[in-house]
Amino acid sequence: MTGEEQIQSVERQIREITRGKSVTLGEGRIIKCPYCGELIIFGDPLCCLLLANAMAAVLIRLEWEDRKEIAEEVMEKAGKN
Repeated sequence: MTGEEQIQSVERQIREITRGKSVTLGEGRIIKCPYCGELIIFGDPLCCLLLANAMAAVLIRLEWEDRKEIAEEVMEKAGKN
């Protein structure tokens, strides 16, 4: 798996968790680390620094996408006035 594929894997899993569609173990949602293969319950300590960095990058990107959508909605509404 390439580095980009690993980050895409992390992003896909985070999106699944936020939509409630991820794999669960008991009450926790599972993330499979694309770097070391470990299974982590979302919210527990992460297995490696690579996963931590990938998650941070993905969460920043998702937050930016959310903000962009909100800004577009505001601009659209402002244009109607």
